[in-house]
Amino acid sequence: MRMKSIFLLTIATVLSVSIVMAEEPAGDPMAGMPSGAPPEMKQLEFLVGEWDVASNMKMMPTDTAWVASKGMCTYNYILEGCVMQMDYHDKIMGMDFHGMGFHSYNRFTNKWQVVWADNMTGLLNIYQGVKENGKTVVEGVETMMGMTYDSRMTTYNETPTSFDWKAESSMDGGKTWMEMMNAHYTKRAK
Repeated sequence: MRMKSIFLLTIATVLSVSIVMAEEPAGDPMAGMPSGAPPEMKQLEFLVGEWDVASNMKMMPTDTAWVASKGMCTYNYILEGCVMQMDYHDKIMGMDFHGMGFHSYNRFTNKWQVVWADNMTGLLNIYQGVKENGKTVVEGVETMMGMTYDSRMTTYNETPTSFDWKAESSMDGGKTWMEMMNAHYTKRAK
């Protein structure tokens, strides 16, 4: 008799749990969370393709001489349009220079994000900022040769076939900025 009672109690418990579970919505924990490429990524569509790059750079902030170089870069969407990848090649002072950048839009902070790495520094640099008044300005913190400093990159004069870019550094917390590199990008014809 006791076994029969335990058996019936077990069946009743299973049935009641099943009924409660059936009444609760399954619910997808990801439901309502935006996914896929943010619509803002379409603003970078003009970049897709190959570009010739004429650049000038200083090796140190105190340098007065600029080192000119000519490189090329390719832009492509990756991760189903969520990220724009930049693959940059140049020869700087006789050395092969290869860098990669990843541009994305953070829909939660409404900021553009850029991650940059190259074979010269071997570092990952992370920037974020805004696109307004015809310019994209992203800022971050860099460390080189034991010095930590603020860094800012600005893209401007954008057209479907060209744009300008500059990199600046600040050693005083952003009070003053020194231009360290600038470049003019011209899109190659297909």
